[in-house]
Amino acid sequence: MPTLPSSAIVRCAAIATVLALGACERDTASTPSSSAGAIAAAATTPARTAVTLHCPDLDDATREAAALAAGAGDRVRRVGAHRLEVATDAGTQVFDDSPPYDAPLDGAEYRYCDRRDAYVLLHHRDGDTFSGVLIDTRSGTQLPGGTQVVIAPDRSRYLAVAQRDGMDGEQWRVVDFNKRVLISTTSMLLSRDGTTGIAELSAPQWFGTQLQATATCLSDDTQHWQVRLANAQGAWNWQPRRTCDASDADR
Repeated sequence: MPTLPSSAIVRCAAIATVLALGACERDTASTPSSSAGAIAAAATTPARTAVTLHCPDLDDATREAAALAAGAGDRVRRVGAHRLEVATDAGTQVFDDSPPYDAPLDGAEYRYCDRRDAYVLLHHRDGDTFSGVLIDTRSGTQLPGGTQVVIAPDRSRYLAVAQRDGMDGEQWRVVDFNKRVLISTTSMLLSRDGTTGIAELSAPQWFGTQLQATATCLSDDTQHWQVRLANAQGAWNWQPRRTCDASDADR
């Protein structure tokens, strides 16, 4: 058999190397790495969003019955004029009104409000205080609620809105799921001397774990701006603040 020149042997070896590298690249392209797969999976996983539950005016038993039938019949039942039952994965809970019944600002009563995600919100009027009970239907845990509850996207905390009859504005409390009150404030922005309400807050919403709202001047409802609840030197305040009228600027 004739012997190949050394230059031909070198060329053949180089061609074989190129072909082998090409095969490796094809294998790598056809089989993504585990880290790339994890990134792709994360990109297709929907982000959690805030959950809002609220209490419309449900003093009318007919309207409450319609709300129950529309979205909570498998979890909440009115079994009597003054009794509600809530079915949770941990068992059934009973909520009884207290006499005197049907008194505007006396006794106590429960009404079904809303259901979102794994949570049920009941309106709880106790005398002249209007608040609520937030129930986790998975664990059966009862949490301090309100006439409105806004749960943060990461489910670490929530805003509970309550009101006392005759109170200017609402009580806004940020509560964690261990029932600890983290922040207590109101829906009213006060003047610089703290004696007069100058703006009212509405439309609370979470951006991450920061609570934001819309402030509207009481003296001019065309003046409104976005505020955030911020901690400055250990005190929680709504920022930024603005002057709604000249009298506040002079204080």
